Amino acid sequence: MPPLAVPAISRPSTCSAPARSSTAVRLTPSLASTPPPPPSASCAIPQATTARLSPPRPPSEARTRSCPCHASRHRPRRCAAGVPCCVVVPRTTPGAKIDNMRRYGARVVLCEPTQSARSETAAAEAAAMGGAAFVHPYDDAAVLAGQGTIGLELAEELPQLDAVLVPVSGGGMVGGIAVALHALRPGVRVIAVEPKGKGLGRCLALSQRVLDPEAANGALDTIADAIRTKCLGPTPWAAASQLLDPAVLSVDDDQIRAAMRIALLELKQVVEPAGALTLAALLSPAFKQLREEHQLRHVAAIVCGGNIDLETLFLHVRTGP
Repeated sequence: MPPLAVPAISRPSTCSAPARSSTAVRLTPSLASTPPPPPSASCAIPQATTARLSPPRPPSEARTRSCPCHASRHRPRRCAAGVPCCVVVPRTTPGAKIDNMRRYGARVVLCEPTQSARSETAAAEAAAMGGAAFVHPYDDAAVLAGQGTIGLELAEELPQLDAVLVPVSGGGMVGGIAVALHALRPGVRVIAVEPKGKGLGRCLALSQRVLDPEAANGALDTIADAIRTKCLGPTPWAAASQLLDPAVLSVDDDQIRAAMRIALLELKQVVEPAGALTLAALLSPAFKQLREEHQLRHVAAIVCGGNIDLETLFLHVRTGP
């Protein structure tokens, strides 16, 4: 098996998330581990943790070709450090997310919802800014290392962990978590959860990153607007193709809406559709079967994304099955 082309993610040295750091990644000082959910929801999410990348020396300028969730994580750090930040997002991005980016001081540029349009627009904006540093939302080894700190927290805080469910789009988060857990807790299954129609399970089975090159430039038809990318990037694919569990869980829009309702009513958490993906998977018959087959007693789910306006939230939680 060839070595993975990603930076090393070192074991944290203390129990406090703000104090953890390595030469590859640093955690945002203001964030700590998410508290356990209430007992009524413990069967759905035994524990969920979050982490964010915090570079020690920010560039003079930054631009990112981004999914909305990546932009929401990235732009507060850049703007707080006084770094001009340009974010390129699809024109289909919800208005609430665009407003939040601008509120933090980012310059938002809209483009067509295709991979080629986003790359071309980002390149043009970088040139206009005089060669700004580029932060890719997922196809970047440093992004994998940063998101891999979630895996560090899981390994340390959940010693009995059997599996973790991770939402997947371009693969930065799932790839980073897989690398971290493979190094620290190789027995833990990293199970990807995708919007229906992505086909990652087939990609893994065939060891083929892109099944349909012509269709790969488009976007998935799902209410989970933050994770509409059809294929994993080459960098996260190098990790995912070797380390992910072959079982990939797919959920449809109705399942996502039902999970959003449970998050709101039981967990008292507001999550966007992409954030509810793993909750939907936990409640699915497919996961129940997988859990029984492999005797997965202790399972964690990564719930990431709360960028949604009230009108859209209420629309989703009031509809569906």
